[in-house]
Amino acid sequence: MLFKILFLLPILCFANENLDLALLQKKLTSKIITVDDPVYKKKKTYEGFPLPEVIKLLGLNKADEAIEFHCVDGYKPILEMGQIEKGDSYLVFRDTEVKEGKWESFEHGKEKITPGPFYLVWQNPTEEAQWPYQIIGLEQIDFSKKYSKIFPPELKKLSGSTRRGFNIFRNHCLKCHSINLEGGELGPELNIPKNITEYRNKKYLMAFISDSNTYRFKSTMPPFKDVLTKKQIDEVLAYISWMKKFKFN
Repeated sequence: MLFKILFLLPILCFANENLDLALLQKKLTSKIITVDDPVYKKKKTYEGFPLPEVIKLLGLNKADEAIEFHCVDGYKPILEMGQIEKGDSYLVFRDTEVKEGKWESFEHGKEKITPGPFYLVWQNPTEEAQWPYQIIGLEQIDFSKKYSKIFPPELKKLSGSTRRGFNIFRNHCLKCHSINLEGGELGPELNIPKNITEYRNKKYLMAFISDSNTYRFKSTMPPFKDVLTKKQIDEVLAYISWMKKFKFN
């Protein structure tokens, strides 16, 4: 299939058409919304466009496909179309509480950054809601085709922990990490040339994934102890370890 990509900085580019902010504001009605922001850990008020309307405007509206968000730092979260229709999602471009054109900064690892040029926020977030910031592009994808190298050939035949680990990895880890160079670029590649389980033992990996901050001050990798159970972390490692037999580049 032909992947459709919308680049958001400095001009919105989709297919052969340039869409600057003024044109988006002409085609869509922006809204002022207040959200309980988990990044800032307080209520924040923004101006932006309902994400379903942005997607509809650009023709990215097939229910069986997904949207991958491209961020400045290489973070690449993926949302299914069904998830986007839930929870009142907005692609915001302005923080109304500070001087126009500016954003309030927040701590990100060892530095302070702002969420512009675009930030995805939710008024009624579901459990699957993600809040990517510094968004510079949207891409409509067929997950199984774009990320074919993260699927072990026998995956459909597998059951139990390895298969569950793959699903957990896809939902929680792929946005930052890659397997066989497919995935996010914020965190390290996990399979080539060496699988991480070939040079880090399981006990260390379990502990680091659970609470990274006890190993690295202000780690960019969040602790997962309140997100995944020990069993789920073990299943993620089962999948990653399984993939050392399937190295592609």
